[in-house]
Amino acid sequence: MIKLFGTVHSGHTMDILFRRKEIDLFPTSELLKRIEQFPAKTKVGFEHFSQEDLAEIINNLEELCQANRFGVTYQDSGRYWKYISAHCKSYGHDILWLEDKGTWLKHSLALVELEKIKLKDLCREDGESDRDYFKKLVALNEEKHKAQVNLDRIFLLERDEAMLRNIASQGAQVVVAGKCHTDAWVLNKDEIKSKYGIEFG
Repeated sequence: MIKLFGTVHSGHTMDILFRRKEIDLFPTSELLKRIEQFPAKTKVGFEHFSQEDLAEIINNLEELCQANRFGVTYQDSGRYWKYISAHCKSYGHDILWLEDKGTWLKHSLALVELEKIKLKDLCREDGESDRDYFKKLVALNEEKHKAQVNLDRIFLLERDEAMLRNIASQGAQVVVAGKCHTDAWVLNKDEIKSKYGIEFG
């Protein structure tokens, strides 16, 4: 039985110039105390990356954006996970990173593809009929919608499935993840147990 903790680990605010700013969030003292109570060498999994994987993901996204002249950047500092994992190490626990690098590299490609579609310039040709113009507009909107659905599918579904596979394959005994994930896992615990052979409690 895997002990599961849901948490709020990140947040953002917008200033008056519509610039996005990360809010500093940290684990509660209650959560840290609960984790400290587990025996040394407990395998504790976190919804984040190893530093090596994170660096590769950030570099890959920056290269993709530079190649396409986009301003998209990775916007999560990972402060929450650095803080809680440092505490867990001090308790003598083994740290597991549950995010899947391959899924995030795929997500970066899908993100750039969506941005490329958004920037397509749809011009009305001289003498073009309303019917022909709106056919092009509908086709572009359909292309944009499909790209957005693909991006959402990777972020919401494939990412979740990859984390569950990693929980199973790495033998996590305790898992700390965002509440969006943990709530869904609890609601679908029977299906997850059947598919991945893991049980949350």
